[in-house]
Amino acid sequence: MTVYAYPHAHTAHEVLLSFHVRPESGLADIEAKKRKTKYGANVFVRKRQLRLVTLLANQFKSPLISLLLVAGTVALFLRAHTDATVIFIALAINTAVGVIQEGRAERAFEKLVASVREYAIVLREGRQRQVEISEVVPGDILVLNSGDKVAADARLIEMRGLESDESVLTGEWVPAQKMLQAIPKETRVPERANMVWMGTLVSGGWGRAVVVRTGARTEFGKITSSLQEQRGRQLTPLQRNVRSLARVIGLAVFGIVSLLFVLGLLRGEGLTGMFLMAIAIAVAAIPEGLPIAVTVVLALGMERILEVGGLVRRLVAAETLGSASVIIVDKTGTLTQARMQISHIITPREILRFDDDDAGKKKKLDSEHLTILEIGVLASSAFIENPEEELEEWRIRGRPTDKALLLAGVHAGIDIHALRKDFALLDTLSFDAERRFAATLAKAEKANRIFAVGAPETIGDISSRVVEDGATVLFSAQRKREIQTAYEEIATSGARVVGVAFLDTRLAVFPDDVKKIFTHFTFAGLIAFQDPVRKSVPAAVETAQGAGMRIIMITGDHVSTAIAIARKVGIMTDSAGRDGQVMDGRELERIPAEQLLERTRHTRVFARILPHQKKRLVQMYQAQREVVAMTGDGINDAPALRQADIGIALGSGTDVAKAAADIVLLNNSFDIIVRAIEQGRVIIDNLRRIVTYLLSTGFTEIVLIGGALAFGFPLPVLPVQILWANIVQEGFMNFAFAFEPKEDGVMRRMPAAQSSDRFFTREMKYIIFGIGLLTNLFLFGIYFYLYRQGMPMKEIRTFLFVALSIDAIFFAFPLKHMRKPIWKINIFSNPQLVAAFVASIGFLFLAFWLAPLRSLLNLTLLSGKEFLLLFALGALDFAAIEGAKWYIARGARKRVRVMEKHA
Repeated sequence: MTVYAYPHAHTAHEVLLSFHVRPESGLADIEAKKRKTKYGANVFVRKRQLRLVTLLANQFKSPLISLLLVAGTVALFLRAHTDATVIFIALAINTAVGVIQEGRAERAFEKLVASVREYAIVLREGRQRQVEISEVVPGDILVLNSGDKVAADARLIEMRGLESDESVLTGEWVPAQKMLQAIPKETRVPERANMVWMGTLVSGGWGRAVVVRTGARTEFGKITSSLQEQRGRQLTPLQRNVRSLARVIGLAVFGIVSLLFVLGLLRGEGLTGMFLMAIAIAVAAIPEGLPIAVTVVLALGMERILEVGGLVRRLVAAETLGSASVIIVDKTGTLTQARMQISHIITPREILRFDDDDAGKKKKLDSEHLTILEIGVLASSAFIENPEEELEEWRIRGRPTDKALLLAGVHAGIDIHALRKDFALLDTLSFDAERRFAATLAKAEKANRIFAVGAPETIGDISSRVVEDGATVLFSAQRKREIQTAYEEIATSGARVVGVAFLDTRLAVFPDDVKKIFTHFTFAGLIAFQDPVRKSVPAAVETAQGAGMRIIMITGDHVSTAIAIARKVGIMTDSAGRDGQVMDGRELERIPAEQLLERTRHTRVFARILPHQKKRLVQMYQAQREVVAMTGDGINDAPALRQADIGIALGSGTDVAKAAADIVLLNNSFDIIVRAIEQGRVIIDNLRRIVTYLLSTGFTEIVLIGGALAFGFPLPVLPVQILWANIVQEGFMNFAFAFEPKEDGVMRRMPAAQSSDRFFTREMKYIIFGIGLLTNLFLFGIYFYLYRQGMPMKEIRTFLFVALSIDAIFFAFPLKHMRKPIWKINIFSNPQLVAAFVASIGFLFLAFWLAPLRSLLNLTLLSGKEFLLLFALGALDFAAIEGAKWYIARGARKRVRVMEKHA
C-alpha cells in the first residue's frame, strides 16, 4: 500500500488505520513483541568491527611484505632454514605491531561512539512508557516533547507548535516547522513537514506521532547503508609511494635475477644455487625494516595526534594528514563555538555591546536593557532540564535563539524561576516562517501580557509605541528607520538580530486567527546574537595558510554571515571583495563541472550549501590533485567524509559521521586539525629519513652482491648476514627515527603533492644514489682486492659484514636533518637515536663474542686493528654525506638567488 511508502501523503487517520493502532492507547505489549520479531530491532546495521583475521590480512596488503613473504617461502622450500626463519621473524614482528596498533585504534573508536543508552516515550496499552530506542516498532505512538531525540521515522498525528532540529539530516540549522495536513507524495524529504525523522531533535512544542519506519529503513539508516556499500577510498599518498617503491624494487629484483640466471646458466651453475642467489638479491633489495618502521612511525603519530585531541581511526590517515593541501571546514562548531551568544542590546537611545569575554559572566545592566532581556526570556520557550545542577552543567532545551535569550538573562542576573512565576504561562505561539515571530501569553498583575520575539522588521511592523527612557511614546517612522539602520549594520557582521515587544491584553488563550490581535504592540528593543569564533581559530588559520594549505569554509548560513565569519578568522581579508571568492549553493547547483573546476581555484567561501553539494566540492578539489581534508558532524556529511582523502568528524557529531571519518576530533576546534596536520608532516619527515636510510643501505648491498655475481665471484655476504644487519643493527637506528622531534619551520613549507616524486626530495635522491654509488664502488673495490689477494671467503664476508654494519650505524646521524650540517644539529635531541647507536654497536660486538651467534652468522674473529680500520671507513662515509648535504644546500641557495633576481 502507498500508505507505507508515502505516509506523508495520507491523513493521520489513514496512517493509524494502516498500522492497526489506536491513538489513545497505542500498541499492546504482545503486539509490540510480535512487530519487533517481524521488523527487527530499531537499530541500523553498522559495519562489522575489525576482527583479528581482518587485521592480520590488512598487514599483508603491503607489496613489500608480499615480496618478503615470497622470499621466505622460497628459502623454506630450498631448506635454507636459517634464512627462512629470520625472514619470517621479521614478518611476524611487523604483523604483530600492525595488528596491535590498528586494534587499539578500533577499540578506542568503539569506546568513543558507544553512547549511553537512549530512551523514547511511547504509548503502550493506554499508558506512557519509557523504552529503549531499540525497542520502538512500527505502529508505536511516540510522545514528543522539547529536547527529545526522535526514535524513528514517524507521521505526526497530533501537535502544538512542534519544531525539530533536523540539521544532522538536512544540514539546515534553522528548526523545521511541523504540520499535520497531508502533503503531495512527491514532496522532498526535507520538506515533509508532517514527518519527524530518526536522529533529529525536538527543539520546541510537543506532539505525538505514529512510527512508520525503524532501523535500516529510516532515512538515517538508508544513508548508513549506502555508505557501507560504497567502494573503499583511493590510496593515500603513503600507500601510493610504498606501492611505487615496491614496484621499482620488484622490477629491479626480477631484472637482476633474470640477468644473473642467464649468466649462471651459461656458466653451468645448478638451480639450487641460482635460487639461493635470488634469495640473497631479494633480501638485499627489500628494506625489511620499512613496513614495520612505517607502522611504528604511524602508531607514534597516532599517539601524538591523540595528545592534541584527534583520534586517528586508520593508521595510514596519520601520514595523509601531513600531505593535506586543502581543508574544507564546516563553519558551525569548528570555526565557531556552535552556540548563540548575545552580542548587542539595541534601544532607541543606544547600542550596548557584549565582548566574547562577557559570555558566561554576570553582567550588570540598567533597567531599560534588563527589561528588554526579561521580555526576551518570557517570550522564549527554552527551558532548563536540570536546574538543580550548577550553571556550567545546565542542559538548556529549545530553539538556538530561545536558548541564547534564556542564558543571556541568567548572566544578566535575572532569576528565571521567579520571573516565570510572576508571569505564569497561559499559552504559547511557536515561531512560524510566514508570521516570523514567536509569542507567549502570560498572567500579569493587572492584565495578561503577550511577549513577542522575532524578525526586527516584523516586530517593528506590529508595534505602534516604543519604550524610551522608561516612558512609552509613539513609535514614529523616523525612529523605526534609525533602529532599522542600526540593526542592518550589526547584521552585516554575521549577527542574528531579533526584536522584542509586549502587549497588555484580556485574552487567556491565543485565538485561531492571531493576525487581528498582533497590532499596537510596544516595541522594547533589539537583541543581537552571534555564534562566537573560537579564540584559537584565527591563529590556526594563519598557520595553515603559512603552510601552503587552502582553507575553504562551507556553511548553510547566509552569504553575508559567511563572509563576516570568514573575515574574522582570516580566510578572507577585510579588503577582499566577494567577487570570485564567494559562491552560494544555488550557483554551485547550476554551474557546469568545467567552470566549477576553475572557480574552486579561487573561491574561499561556499554559503547556503546543501548536504549533497559537499561531496561534489571534495571531488572538484581532488580533480586538481589536491589532498583534501573535510570536516563534518551530521548524517548528511558522511558521504563527503568518505569521499575526502581525510575525513574529519567532530566528536559531538553523529555516529554515522564518525564511522565514515578517518579522524575524530575529541575537541571540535579547528586548531586541533592544524596541530594534527603538523604531526602529519613530522610523520612524513621521519618516513623520509627512514626510507632514505633503508634504501641507501639496501642499494649498497644490491650493487655489492649483484656486481660480485655478475663477475662470477662468490656471494660477498650471506643472506643471513644481510638480514642480521638489516633487521637487528639497522633496525635499531631505523626505528629510532620514528621519535625524531619536529624540525624548525615544519609549518612554513608547502604541502607534499600526491605524486611519488614529491615524496622523494632532491636531498633523498642525492644521498640514496649519489652517496650509495660511491659506497658501492668503494666496498666492491675492497671486495675485489681482498678476493684477488686470496683471503678466505669467511674472512672477506666477515670484513664486509662489519663494514656494512658500521656504515649503517654512522649513516644515521647526518640524516637527522637533510639540509643542515651536523654541527648545526643537536645530535642528542632524539635520545632514542643515541640509545639505538649504543645498542647497534653492542649487538655488532655481541655477534662476535657469542660463539653460537657467530657460528649462525658464519663469522670469524677480527683483530682490533681491523675494527679500527672499519670504523675509519665509516667516518669517511659520514664525511661524504655531509659533503653531499653542503653541495645540495649550495645549489638551493643559488636557485633562490636566481628566482629573486628575476622576481
